[in-house]
Amino acid sequence: MSNKDTQADEPLVDVGTAFSKSEKFFIENKKALSTAGIALIAIAAIYFFYQNVVVEKASAEAKENIWKAEEFMSKDSLKLAMNGNKDFMGFEEIAQEYSNTDEGNLAHYYSAVLLIKQKKYDEAIEQLEDFDADGKMMPHLKNGLLGDCYSELKDSDKAIKKYVSAAKGAGNILVSPYFLTKAAILSEQNGDFESAIKYYEEINAQYYTDPAKHATEKQKIEKALGLVKAKAAVKAN
Repeated sequence: MSNKDTQADEPLVDVGTAFSKSEKFFIENKKALSTAGIALIAIAAIYFFYQNVVVEKASAEAKENIWKAEEFMSKDSLKLAMNGNKDFMGFEEIAQEYSNTDEGNLAHYYSAVLLIKQKKYDEAIEQLEDFDADGKMMPHLKNGLLGDCYSELKDSDKAIKKYVSAAKGAGNILVSPYFLTKAAILSEQNGDFESAIKYYEEINAQYYTDPAKHATEKQKIEKALGLVKAKAAVKAN
């Protein structure tokens, strides 16, 4: 019998030895393992209490405050919505005080929107970075807002990346053409006509595919595309 055959016939694990070692380990560490088990149960109980009592209570309080802030936001009372008053917390305080709740998380997004309206773009970026976006659309809307902030701060490269990420991530006829158009406009302003052409062509090829439904939108994109191609031709000559 070859050495290879001998190796093939040998068990990969000596079950008897492994069981004996495990049994010995358990006996020697029974007290420690029991203590660990009790600790795990205690941790689970604390977690359950935190999630079902502390967070639930905090969430209820946060909801009461956030709907008032939303009301003032809808009335364009930016200062009250952001800072609140003696009767309710504004988005800024809600985000800090209730960071462990959905409402506290959403307050970061609202704060960013208000800060953008006030042209405080660096602060808006900070709020957006703290915003944990989930769901089908929010991550992409977040990227779109980040794109707006970077665009206003004259960081075109970052803005374009965020717009393209938002458009491709959303894959939505209402959202994607909007952000791809922004990416195309910035690319054109930077003299990157090739990228601008690519974004405009992508809009028509992937989103404005029904002439009956999208005739007006398609016409606008084709007009913009024609102008960029003309500029590209001039540049090439």
